Amino acid sequence: MRVQISLDKHRYAVILDHPIEIAIPQLFDGSQPNAFGLQDATQQPAQAGRWRGDVLSGSPVNCRTVTTTPHANGTHTECVGHIVRDPVVAPVTLHQTLHAAVVLSVPLERLGDCGESYRGKQQPQDAVVTARGLRDSLAARGWLPPCSAVVVRTTPNPPAKARSRFTQDAPYLTSEAVSWLRRQGFLHLLIDLPSIDRLEDGGSVPNHRRWWDVPSGDRLEGAPSPRTITEWIFVPDDCIDGLYLLELGVAPWWSDAVPARPRLYPLRLLTAHEEL
Repeated sequence: MRVQISLDKHRYAVILDHPIEIAIPQLFDGSQPNAFGLQDATQQPAQAGRWRGDVLSGSPVNCRTVTTTPHANGTHTECVGHIVRDPVVAPVTLHQTLHAAVVLSVPLERLGDCGESYRGKQQPQDAVVTARGLRDSLAARGWLPPCSAVVVRTTPNPPAKARSRFTQDAPYLTSEAVSWLRRQGFLHLLIDLPSIDRLEDGGSVPNHRRWWDVPSGDRLEGAPSPRTITEWIFVPDDCIDGLYLLELGVAPWWSDAVPARPRLYPLRLLTAHEEL
């Protein structure tokens, strides 16, 4: 299936048959990512009295009980409700699912060498995504129409990254990187890290606060920010940097963070007289 969309007075062709999956599959019985030392996601046959929802045990159907912590167990989308008392939930914050998005590959740098900063607990050897790296990657793309979403792939990018288990040593963004992303007008940030903040940051979550306009405290002072963060994606190497249509699908869970399934569709610029 092919469709045509318009962005900033330009027409693009989109092929919908073969989306690029950038969510990490949740393997309940295999290797899975993990952060903060929280428990892994699990799946067990449901039970009610003597009945057990397992065909192998004689039941006519399989019926599973799933236990998961979205922030720690894989690809998830979160909203400002993550850091405030106010009952803000991700599915309501995300008003639409289709967005113009740019994929950027950014090399990790050492915090102590990059000339940028972080406002939480830190170490000079920490691996970080910098504003300079983001800026250079975007500049290499040339002209692009305005995009509401940015997909950040850190490099190096081994497949094993999708199964990483982090406690304190995960890469994160510098303060300048978050400020730069905001200035570009992005509303939806997708990144292949378990958090945009240092996992052990002293409890300050400065990057989340900056992204969502909550400089201090745990209450909103105005309307909830429309921005979202989708953490712990994996962008395969054959997905080249550039312009895409992003489908940001999330589970309809009334929570600050929910399992997500983002998918990318390449966009091709159509000439003035070209038809699909």
